[in-house]
This record gives sequence, structure tokens and C-alpha cells, in this order.
Amino acid sequence: MIEDTVSPATEIPEPPAVVPREVELKLFVPPSSAARLWSHPLLVAHAVGPLRVARIENRYFDTPGHELAQRRMALRLRRIGRRWLQTLKQSLADEGAMSARGEWEMPVAGPALEIGRLRDTPLATIAPVRSLARRLQPLFTTNFRRESRLLRLPDGSELEFAFDVGVIGTGRGRTRRSLAIREVEIEVKGSPDGATPDLMRFAARLCRDVALIPLAASKAARGYRLVDGAALEPERVVLPVPEASDHPAVYLSHVLTACNRALLVNVHALFELAAVDASMDARVEFVHQARVAVRRMRSALQTFRPVADGGRFDRLDARLTIMGKAFGTARDWDVFVTTTLARIADEVATDAVGRAALDSLRVDVAERRLDGHRGLMAYLDTGTFGETTIAVERIAARLAAGAGEKSGKGGKPLGERAPGWLSVQRDRVVRRSRRIAVLDQDERHGLRTEVKRMRYALDLLEALYEPRAVKRFGDALTEVQDKLGKLNDAVVADTLMLSFGEAEARTLIRSRFGAWLGRQVHKQLPKVAALSVGLELTPQPWAVPALKNPDPAEPVEAGEAVNDCG
Repeated sequence: MIEDTVSPATEIPEPPAVVPREVELKLFVPPSSAARLWSHPLLVAHAVGPLRVARIENRYFDTPGHELAQRRMALRLRRIGRRWLQTLKQSLADEGAMSARGEWEMPVAGPALEIGRLRDTPLATIAPVRSLARRLQPLFTTNFRRESRLLRLPDGSELEFAFDVGVIGTGRGRTRRSLAIREVEIEVKGSPDGATPDLMRFAARLCRDVALIPLAASKAARGYRLVDGAALEPERVVLPVPEASDHPAVYLSHVLTACNRALLVNVHALFELAAVDASMDARVEFVHQARVAVRRMRSALQTFRPVADGGRFDRLDARLTIMGKAFGTARDWDVFVTTTLARIADEVATDAVGRAALDSLRVDVAERRLDGHRGLMAYLDTGTFGETTIAVERIAARLAAGAGEKSGKGGKPLGERAPGWLSVQRDRVVRRSRRIAVLDQDERHGLRTEVKRMRYALDLLEALYEPRAVKRFGDALTEVQDKLGKLNDAVVADTLMLSFGEAEARTLIRSRFGAWLGRQVHKQLPKVAALSVGLELTPQPWAVPALKNPDPAEPVEAGEAVNDCG
């Protein structure tokens, strides 16, 4: 129900100049962590007053076209016991686990919005509130049990620490859809000097003992996904677009935040899929995109290392390396089962003995794949993962605040620094690729890693350069990476099969597959060598003069902006 308590309006007012602000951090609590949460020494030491328990019911409202959501607003009606509150929240940007939102909250008389009381809020920028009131409708609910306690930190600042367990729901009967709520919210309630306490540092200390994972989406955002009936989709990293005038450290902070967000979205999807016992095939792309996000973060740290504290970067990179291995093990078995096994079958199942050996291998591989995914989920269900993702956010915040300036190396803008960084990475690729004919398997994998890092670095900075030059160089990189990638997948498969021991059937499979692998290496290496030469001769986009008003659809004329800078 919505009460219309305003007079007709003919103009949409401006939002208020002073915005009440809510600063909070959201963390997912895996089931294994719930029992240990309140006994953590950090909470016990800083607790003020008793533990409070409340049952909270919320209804969220929007127009049929979701006009509020499009403007990053959420409007809810909340019941706590006999009290009713209406709240409008608005984010100024896409928020992650850490949010600083405008919040307008007020008591209301009963189970109805008093929409007229929000006429001096950003809600009125959508439309006059009288007409908006007629179009608002309830979309979804959140109902949860909240355990909360006030904490007072040594600096005098106060936090509300709340643990919510419940459900987000929409629809009725057979159309009912729901998602579980199991999360912590840490909200700043006051600070003596007006500064915001370091919530990320506080959470990182908790994560050393209790598995907590930053949440990439609020309850409202997850509720809208339910309303839309949208299936879980793997989240790809959406990189920020650089400007030549950007401060490198600040741009890196945006890159790390984007990568961390994609990582967390995919990880939370894995927990959702695990809760419904989804098949491993349903999880494949989420694991892959999470691993890509980790790799992109590591590549960005390497590329931008000159602009910030190298020691801090090294420590974070070491953490991300451990994380990457957890995702990599599961990913390797996924590739083995979904791609490589068919290639093995072609080479091995040529007679009855081979077919029997292959059937046995399939059983063992399925079990190893399951172990790989179990190992990944066990890693995610530890404080190590949560603490690492929080470390990413903390470094991103420091960089955004200009932490890179402390070393005295961050004064030049991105446009001046980027060509040197890209040239260094290209040189790494060229040095290895010139020796392709004599590289062993591990060294070829190292070359592929350098090519991938080069591609990731180019992805970060490509907007600074002429699009057609970027495409030519990127295509040359991709061709080399793809050829090396196919060889690497086969080598990884060969390595994985060594873990099955020396049984007669396994020896037969390795013998036949190994013979094929040897032929592939002999056949593909000359092609990789030729592509590597082509890459070395491809003009470097950062050394090619940008065209005026370039149109990527038009072909480049001979001699136009194509200098041989190889």
C-alpha cells in the first residue's frame, strides 16, 4: 500500500545539497563460519552492550520499468517488531562490498509507504512524487533474523556489526523464487574526528580466523535478479577505459576493483550452484572467468609495478598466485574432461584394448575432476580467500588516494608511462619467441604466459592507441597464444595422466597419446615460429601515430599510420 500525502507538482525538484550517508561493508558468511563468528576475540574485545536479536521483514518497491533501479536507487518498507520504517538508498556508482550510499530513512505509521515525505530526496528527480506513487509496486521481499552488536574501536569510532540469516523472495506458489541470505553488514555509526574507520582492515583481521567473503551485490541487487528471473551468468571482467591524462596509480585502482568484482561475482555464483548441488559442467565457465580475473589482476600488478610500493605488490601477487593455483587445478581437470579427453579418445580407442583402457580412464578422471572442484570450494571456504580479496580492495583504495606518489615515481600521466611498459613486456615475448625451436615444454609454457601477459597489458591500455593498429597487434598475439595454448593443453593432459600411476592401461594410454603429442609438437612448432616472427614484425600500436577521426570499419591505406616499429 502507498499513501499519497503530497499536493500536485509541476516540476521535478533538484536533489538536496546535503546527502545523509550510509557507509558499510557486506560480507558473505559460508555455513561453516556461522558458529565461530560471535566468539571471535576481535568482536568480544570491542563489544559494547548486549547482543540484540530482531526479526526484520522488508518489501522493496519500484515501477514496472524499474526506473529506481536504473538510477541506482532502492526503496523499501521495513518492519521490525511493531515499528515501521521507509528507506530510500542511492549509490552514485556501481558498488561492491564496500559502499557509501545516500540514505533517507524515517519512521512511518504502518504498513504503507508515505511517499510524500520523500519529495526532497532524489526520488523526486524521477518524476513528481504524486505520479510516481501511482506506478510504484512491491517487487520482492527480504526476511531475515538479525543478530547485531555495537562495537567501539580503540580510536573511538563505533560500528554496528550485524549477522543476517534469511531469504530473498519473489512471486507466489509455483512462481515463487528465492535466494538465501547469510551475510554480515558492518556499518559505521560514528567517529570522533569524522573520518571513516578502515572497515576493510577490520574485516581482514576477522578473516584470518573466520571465512568471510566480500559481497559484490547488495540484498536489493540480488532481489532484482530474482524478479527478472535471470539465470546465473558468468561475469567477465569489464575493464575501465583509460585516458592519457589519467594518473597511473588511480587507473590501476579502477582495474583492480573491476577484476575483484568479477572474481567475487563468479565465486558467489559457485556457492549458489554448490547449494543446489549443480553439476560440475554448470560451474565450468564460472571457474574459468574467476581464474581469468585473478590472472588479469596479476598481469596488471606486473605492468604497473613501477608506480607503487613494490613490496606490497609482491605480497599481494604471492597471495594471488596461491588463489590462481586453486582455480587452475579445477580448470585443468575441466579442460581435460570437456576438451582433451575427446582428443585422447581419437588416439587411444583404436582397438578393444584401447577402448577398455579409455573407459577406465574416464572413471578415474571424473573422480579427479570432482576432487579438483572440492579442493577449490574448500579453499574458498577459508579465511585466506576472503583476506586476499580484501587486500585487493585495500590496495585499490590506497592507490586511488594517491599512494603511488609516495615513491616519487608516479608523477607522469598514463599516456607517457604506458609505451615504456608495453615495450618491456613485448621485449620479454620477443626474447623467448626467437628461441622457440629449442624451448622445452616448460619454456614454451613460459612463452605462452608472457604472450598472455602482453595481451592483458594491451587490453588495459588499448584505448590510448589507434584502433586498427591495436587490432593488428592483438590479432598477432592471439594467434601465437592460441597455437601455444593447444600444445599446452595437451602437455597438461599428459602431466595429469602421470598422476594415475603405472597401471598397464594407463601406460598404454600415455604411450599412444604421447606419440600423438610428439607429432603435434613437431608439426606445430614451425607454425608457432612463423607466427612469432609475424608478431615481432607487427607495428607496435604505442609507436604508431594515431589517425584523425579513425573509423575501424575502413581499411588502412598502404603506408597510412603503419610504421615498421618491430
